[in-house]
Amino acid sequence: MKKKHKITLLVIGILLALSLMLSSSYALWVFNVSQESTNVMVSDCFEITFTEGSSAIHLENAFPMKDSKGVYTTPYEFTLTNICEHAADVEINLETLNTSTLDPINIRTDLNGVRKNYVDSTVVDSILDNSNSAVTIRKDTIGANNSKNYNLRLWIKEDSNNEDVINKTFNSRITIRSTLRKKYTEAYIVDGKTFTRTIRSLAGDTASFYNKKNNDIKAIIRSNVKPSQDDNYAIISTENSPVPIYAWFDNGTIYIYSNSDVIYFNKDSSYMFYYYPELTDLDISYFDSSEVTNMSYMFYSLEKLSTLDISHLDTSKVTKMTLAFSNLKLITELNVSNFNTSNVTNMYGMLGNEEKIKTLDLSGFNTSKVTDMTMLFRNMTELEYIDVSGFDTSKVQKMSQMFRGTSSLSFVDLSNFDTSNVTEIDFFFEHSGIVNVDLSSFNISKVTNIYYMFAWCNKLEYLDLSSFDTSNVTNMIAMFRSDTNLKYLNLSSFDTSKVTEMENMFDGLSSLEELDISSFDTSNVTDMYDMFYGMTSVKKIYVSEKWSANNYPDNKKIFGANYKLVGGAGTKYDSNHTDKEYARIDDPANGKPGYFTYKSA
Repeated sequence: MKKKHKITLLVIGILLALSLMLSSSYALWVFNVSQESTNVMVSDCFEITFTEGSSAIHLENAFPMKDSKGVYTTPYEFTLTNICEHAADVEINLETLNTSTLDPINIRTDLNGVRKNYVDSTVVDSILDNSNSAVTIRKDTIGANNSKNYNLRLWIKEDSNNEDVINKTFNSRITIRSTLRKKYTEAYIVDGKTFTRTIRSLAGDTASFYNKKNNDIKAIIRSNVKPSQDDNYAIISTENSPVPIYAWFDNGTIYIYSNSDVIYFNKDSSYMFYYYPELTDLDISYFDSSEVTNMSYMFYSLEKLSTLDISHLDTSKVTKMTLAFSNLKLITELNVSNFNTSNVTNMYGMLGNEEKIKTLDLSGFNTSKVTDMTMLFRNMTELEYIDVSGFDTSKVQKMSQMFRGTSSLSFVDLSNFDTSNVTEIDFFFEHSGIVNVDLSSFNISKVTNIYYMFAWCNKLEYLDLSSFDTSNVTNMIAMFRSDTNLKYLNLSSFDTSKVTEMENMFDGLSSLEELDISSFDTSNVTDMYDMFYGMTSVKKIYVSEKWSANNYPDNKKIFGANYKLVGGAGTKYDSNHTDKEYARIDDPANGKPGYFTYKSA
């Protein structure tokens, strides 16, 4: 290539290089480049935009860190927009400047979730005069009149020695080569349910249900060869697809072929890769998701799949993500940092049952339209860290089981949560590893059921719910059951006048020495079974004149194993009296011994 065809421009310290490659398959385009603002470069048909404040890439005073921390460092954000009538191939490079003193062997890179060592990237020729090396960190294709967003993060590898990095600096710049294609072909696939029925039929499933599991299909990959006449194939493209798409089954594998540059996912891609417990290989790199609105159950229950690259998915039009990535039991990393969720309304179970993932980057999630977060992180048993402080929950109505089963999650910041429209929040933290949590901002005035909300949180030590408005709650069954390490519990604002069920509410709180429920009005409660059972350390239970067990049946247990419990007038716990007879304020002088101590409401 002749030097006159290369155009370079420095934009806020990040150097971009666009070059045109000439061959029989590419057309020559003349770029008239101008600087229109501080952070946008525009040509006749190409535009590159940088986030305000972007600068040259520097690592100074940095230190080695785990990948789980590196993915939360501040990214270098940029957008490539192709406003041509032809597609463009782009090559995103990283060039190390001569001023660097840190060996790139110590650097990790993450571009839109593709994580690698700097030195494992492909070496290319440098464009910059002041660089000493260059590598390609991503090759991509941007369709005509289309855009793609990129987030680049750099950090020092965890296993780097101090002597290798101390007092060293790393300086680098992004360079980009762009080549415009003369021809670009597209194909459009059928909706998710039709796709699923079709490929299951090819695999011999005569019923070919789209919503039942299939154990026969073990791989879904793209073929470079068109099916032969002898293959039992099916056309899986839409009627208006410019290029056909073929699918066929051979020895456990579904092959997909199309003589197109890109295959567009259907707007309705729900159930597309639904419930293949034996699937170990899934390649979706050649799919474009920019038109998808429904991703419900799209990758549900791929239980043996160990890797899934979804970092390139364009989710800007998606409204439904119900159970989209649930039950990916062997996946250890799932990069959703580049997801645009600004139009999503339903995240029910979206990430639930991913049992191997330790950290998720949700910092870019826009949840301003979401109404349902039920089971969003349910049973993510290895999840250790998650940042949801940026979540806009002002329209969320359902939060049931949101963190249920997150047994390794010790802390989560919910101080920014707006729960004013929430109506369902039961099982919220059940079987969670939470140690303490600030819920002072929670408004649950519209909630009716809070049963099992904190049950089996056996690492929870401190819980202040004095800000809770429970005036509409009717069910508190097992709300704190088996919180064996809980030592402080503040329920001073609880209005229980509408509550009818309190079964197992404090069952198993074996570390709590005092329980103040003097605000409780139990006049409508009909179920108190084992309400205080297993409170082996409790010495005092405070109630007021609002307490009543009149609607609870005789001879049914309320107490049990309350060995240290003593009423206000000295009545000690007796295993022969565990029903409602002693569920009253202690007054033996008037023939009414009880286990409670009076405290005014």
